[in-house]
Amino acid sequence: ALNDAWLKSALEELLEDLRKNLSALRFEHVLSTTETAISLGRTHQANEIILQVSGYLHDFAREMPVKKQEEILKSEGLEDPIALENPVLHHAKVAAILGKQRYGFPDKWVEPAKWHTTGRAKMTLEDVILYVSDQIEPKRAWSTERLLDEAHTNLSLSFKNCLLQKLEFTLKRGKMVHPDSIQCWNWLCLGNSWAD
Repeated sequence: ALNDAWLKSALEELLEDLRKNLSALRFEHVLSTTETAISLGRTHQANEIILQVSGYLHDFAREMPVKKQEEILKSEGLEDPIALENPVLHHAKVAAILGKQRYGFPDKWVEPAKWHTTGRAKMTLEDVILYVSDQIEPKRAWSTERLLDEAHTNLSLSFKNCLLQKLEFTLKRGKMVHPDSIQCWNWLCLGNSWAD
């Protein structure tokens, strides 16, 4: 059963593993992203447990060797030809896998971590909040009070702007755009909002 004592213990273990496996800068980013996500979650009445778990998890595998990430994805049948061309995308799905396998977190709790790099169609509220928080948390060089305020007052606009910025960055570098990101953009353009 998922009780408070189990959750507290799992989160402590995860934090300790993050502290051991990430650079100090990346670890600070993870903490800042999680704090931002929880703050936005309170504003938008999202599930704070999902935001805390997925916030801690989202960059869990970011500094793991690419070969190891690819082995984990292969073992789960999740090889992604587009991500092979842009391996920085691997870490999101690897984080979700390890969140379930290592710590026993349910699917719903790790999903926002899985989609924080590409997005997808039919994002949940928690997916959107983590996606935005990862991009605008205060330790990011480009983060401003205006961006943080906008996420609290108009999450939909904030999300669209964050996704557009990522798409532009990818296109300007001549990289392939992941189909999940295209589907996410099209889903937003059709006026859709997050699913429950």
